[in-house]
Amino acid sequence: MQQFGAHKFSMILCECYVFLSNRLCAWFLKRPIMINYRDIFLGVLALLTVSCAGLPDKQQGCLSKGGDWRGVCLVQREQCVIPYSDGGKECSDSSECEGRCLADLTTKCTESAECIEPKILQPGEEVRGICQRDNDPCGSFIVIKNGRAEPVLHRD
Repeated sequence: MQQFGAHKFSMILCECYVFLSNRLCAWFLKRPIMINYRDIFLGVLALLTVSCAGLPDKQQGCLSKGGDWRGVCLVQREQCVIPYSDGGKECSDSSECEGRCLADLTTKCTESAECIEPKILQPGEEVRGICQRDNDPCGSFIVIKNGRAEPVLHRD
């Protein structure tokens, strides 16, 4: 349901953009140009038009692959997030996974609501990890390489 709401919002934005861009184009092309801003403006306009036109196909393709069309990272950039078939499997190196082999940084809670925070590993510490669950590129990760922890990565 949330996916279709985001899709509808994107389509409304694109429709507003097309309406306004047609009005701006007509005004902009009638103005005298000292520097070739008109070509820059038309180029940006063309790129925005192409990105609006392709949006529904991207979302449909994402859903057909079992993905989730959603905002990722701090800026909430729309992207298809697809789960990996081996996500959560134990590993000691990324060569054993579709994605990366990562330290498990999830907090574990019992039925009695007691929670255990994950251990933050030091670079070089020996450990087994789990295969990345999906292709979401953002968050904080500790990659496991040859059974040893790498330095923490933060991606936003």
